[in-house]
Amino acid sequence: MRYRRGVALAGVPLSRADETMHVATIGSTGSGKSTALRALMHDALARGDRQVVADPEGTALGAFFAEGDIILNPFDARCARWDVLSEIERPSDFAFVASSLLPHLGQGDHDQWISYAQQLLAGALENFWTLKLGSSDDFIEMLGCAKLGELRQLCIGTPAARYFEEGGERMLASIMGTMAPAIGNLRHMAGRGGEPFSLRAWVRGGSGSLWMPYAANETAALRGLISCWMNIAIFETLSLASSRERRIWFQIDEMDALGRIEGLTNALARLRKFGGCVALGFQSYAQLRQVYGDGAETIIENCGNLLLLRSGLSDDGGTAKLASQLIGSREVERQDINRTRSRGRYLTRSMSMQTRRAVEDVVLPSEIMQLPDRAGFVKRAGSPDWVRVRFPYGDFSS
Repeated sequence: MRYRRGVALAGVPLSRADETMHVATIGSTGSGKSTALRALMHDALARGDRQVVADPEGTALGAFFAEGDIILNPFDARCARWDVLSEIERPSDFAFVASSLLPHLGQGDHDQWISYAQQLLAGALENFWTLKLGSSDDFIEMLGCAKLGELRQLCIGTPAARYFEEGGERMLASIMGTMAPAIGNLRHMAGRGGEPFSLRAWVRGGSGSLWMPYAANETAALRGLISCWMNIAIFETLSLASSRERRIWFQIDEMDALGRIEGLTNALARLRKFGGCVALGFQSYAQLRQVYGDGAETIIENCGNLLLLRSGLSDDGGTAKLASQLIGSREVERQDINRTRSRGRYLTRSMSMQTRRAVEDVVLPSEIMQLPDRAGFVKRAGSPDWVRVRFPYGDFSS
């Protein structure tokens, strides 16, 4: 049976139950985080699992790409023609696609403007799709270049129509400005040839791996698209029938460099019974909090398998302090010895001994900072114990 072969995290075997409890690897540049994730990927691919991979620098793609795999990167000639309209199958999908393209940022007032922009985008998408006004390229062109009157006509009969009422020009301008990043992201995919590609259809019936590679100088242009694609793929997995045999891995290295994946915090808790396994990697907890706010803590809590590598120390301890806190503390007994000496007619000496209990970190933040490359601590979801590990560099290029 093909599923008897397991996967390992930094050399520590994970059980079948562990896999769906998700993985988080935390470590600074050069610590071995990406090496550990690639080794995990190698094990999963050797078993025949499917994968959706956000791939910095395309390193994993170069090692593991196989015939039949899909690539999504508009700056790569091999990129599939992602078709935003092909993701629409039912009325609820207009809001879903809009929120995937324009995720909330966890920033109070600004999130309210994002909600307005989502509603306008969903309204435009609804009428364009319902009235069969053209292709995805036509829709993108209309969003980017249409005059205000044309957009007003496009949103007639939807909740977004109220934004075009007389006297609301300033509010509409702010909403359009908020929506601009999503329009820019969509325009990267416009004008491509080939058959339309649907992420949702691929999750339901595709095979192999879906790659989202990006170079450092492409991060700003692609972070929104990659987050959108990952969100669509994750939530389509949640719509599948429950299965203990299915395995779809969502590998997201350098997570703190990408945009916010809408709904990820909630999806982590639900993916297990659908065979979805999420493997995350990030360098800085402070940067992760900038993207996900208080949800960053929930993301880590929902990852039962942890690999902690060398991390940095910023204000209030930073990522190294987080790693130390995750490993936890212990109660220890220490003997305090007190020696006294007095002079009088005779010299006298005395000694007293007192037992003192104290709670201290098992591993100090300073120790986390000084770990060598590819060395750290692993905890499996199915075990309360932490294991100290050292793992080799894996060259999977052949």
